[in-house]
Amino acid sequence: MEMSALFWDVAGPLDPDAAAKRPERLNRAGQLGELWRAAGLRDVEETELEISMDFSSFEDYWAPLEKGVGPQGAYLAALAPERRQALRQALEVRLRARGAPGAFALRAKALAVRGTA
Repeated sequence: MEMSALFWDVAGPLDPDAAAKRPERLNRAGQLGELWRAAGLRDVEETELEISMDFSSFEDYWAPLEKGVGPQGAYLAALAPERRQALRQALEVRLRARGAPGAFALRAKALAVRGTA
């Protein structure tokens, strides 16, 4: 997910511990299918679903993070206020290239899988 990748890409240079807190991703084609087949499912099929995550402003992007939403929000909540502010500023600078503080969009991808037990 571009929203998540952007966050961790900006956090990494600011905090050497950020990489260890970045969640492992199941986002490569074939990963979920392998897991389902290993669990004994047959006729496994995979597809990718893509959406655009639209934000009205940088605040629209940042507010859920400040509330502790997702792994990024949990990471943010554990930061000291000055480090949180540095991350916020760095993210805002990066997102300005996409239109923030005005509206901007980030891509999101989900892998879908189905199979027969």
